[in-house]
Amino acid sequence: MRIFPPHSFIRMDVNYLAEPNAAKSLKRIRGTAMAASVEPSEKQRDDAALWLVRRTNRSISPAEEIEFSEWLDADPRHRVAYAEIQDLWVCLEEPAQRLAERALPSPRPSVASRLRKVGLFAPVIAIVALLFIWFIDPWIVQKW
Repeated sequence: MRIFPPHSFIRMDVNYLAEPNAAKSLKRIRGTAMAASVEPSEKQRDDAALWLVRRTNRSISPAEEIEFSEWLDADPRHRVAYAEIQDLWVCLEEPAQRLAERALPSPRPSVASRLRKVGLFAPVIAIVALLFIWFIDPWIVQKW
């Protein structure tokens, strides 16, 4: 399962996850050099994607958190792969949120606001009706 192709122009720092706010440090990370031996494999990227989904979509148990920490510390490439997938997640999250906001239905106007609109048009309709009657028979008032 290939999540995204590795790009040589994206350089990741191995200490990416040590920072408290990883999303804000993306600009700093993109400019750092990475040794070729730290390039993660496709399986490591896939594992990182699975870990990110597990940690993002639900709260994981303490045992799973320990398992994640062990996986992260097992190989420096795991940390790089996780940082890459986090970077991708952050880059894709904003456009997805904008699309989701556009897809939300607009709220229906309240009953009070609809009645207010009808209330504004009622006198206009009454005046138009009286003018129409007067136009047909201008002496109708004298006939009463």
